Parts: sequence; C-alpha cells; structure tokens
Amino acid sequence: INPETWDYESLMNEFKIFSPQKNSGLWTREYLVYKLPHHDLVQLLKNNGYVPGVNLFGFPYDWRQFFATPQFQSQLLNRIKEAYEKSGNRKIDIITHSLGGIVFKIFCVFHPDAVNKYVRRWISIACPFNGARILQSLVFGHNLGVSNVIADPKVFQMIYLTIPSYFWSYVNSQIPFSPKLGIKFHGNEQIKWFGFHLDEDGKCFDYDSLNVGGS
Repeated sequence: INPETWDYESLMNEFKIFSPQKNSGLWTREYLVYKLPHHDLVQLLKNNGYVPGVNLFGFPYDWRQFFATPQFQSQLLNRIKEAYEKSGNRKIDIITHSLGGIVFKIFCVFHPDAVNKYVRRWISIACPFNGARILQSLVFGHNLGVSNVIADPKVFQMIYLTIPSYFWSYVNSQIPFSPKLGIKFHGNEQIKWFGFHLDEDGKCFDYDSLNVGGS
C-alpha cells in the first residue's frame, strides 16, 4: 500500500492495473467476466430502452483498494453526478452486486447529502452485509479445496492479508439489522422470506415464522 495515497499498488512496475471506463463504464461490466450476471442485466436494460451514456452507466473499480479514501469516493461521486445530469437531472436508480453493495454503503455514509439529491432507490444483489465467511477462511490459508499446485494456501493468505478491501468480508457482530432474502417460486404468489443470521443449529431461519413487531 502506498503510504501517501493509500492506493494498493503492484510491486512490479512493468504492470499497471486499472478499471477501463469504456462505454460509460459498461464495457467491463458486460465483458470482462462474461459469466457474471452483469452482462445479462445490462442487456436486459438495453432491451427495455436504456441507452449507454444517457440513462445507463457502470462503475468499474479495482476491488483491492480501500473504498473509504477521498480519491476512490470522488470517482464514484463523479459517476453518479454524470448519470444524474445526463438523464435530465432526474434521480437515478443504483443497482449493485456483491462487493458493490459494500462500496455504495460506504458512499452513503460519507455522502448522505449526495444520496438524497441524486439517488431515487438502491437495489442490492447478493451483498455480504453480514460478512463473507468463505473469504475469511483465506486469511488462515484455506484455499477452498483447490489443489495446492494450482492455489498455494500461503499465497492466498499473503494476498488477502494485504488487500485493504478484505476488511469488509468480516462479519460485524454488532450489525443492527439482518438483510432478508425473499424467494418467490414459479406459479406461487407467496414470497418466502429468510434472514441471514444463523440460529443455534447453524441453519438460516425462516423469517415468516418469526414474531416480528408483535405480529
């Protein structure tokens, strides 16, 4: 980590790692990791009339960085302002996936006024609000069952111990809320809600069966 900028930098000067902003930030969202849901989501929005650079934008970022630095936050703020202005000064909808939800959550903490001014709603998909235990195990040298020839546990451990963003994969035991997962089965109008906190048996509880708010 560069002590002056707090940027996570490569030790090999011949390589430069960056997030391409091509096509209003959508190129990396669509094609960099093709099998992730980003591509299908962007195509769905395009098919429903959204236009890149007009009312459809992406925000690719280096997931290793520390998201709370002013330089990182300013990049996200500028992209949100750009989307707001180019869509006719109308409040925008934010869709995040996985770690992106943590990125925007931090943004909300640092820029509540900007969120109130520019954002209409936030849709978060598969965000580890309560931490990611499978990633925590990498710090202790667990390589997720992959052969040591392919993934050396010591290498995994060294990498994850030096990545600033890894901090967000830890569970906060004092988190004041539990995100809920709603599942609607095909042909059934009823939505089953599940919480993310574990009960004593290690199972995810059924939110419908709880006594919530006295009801």
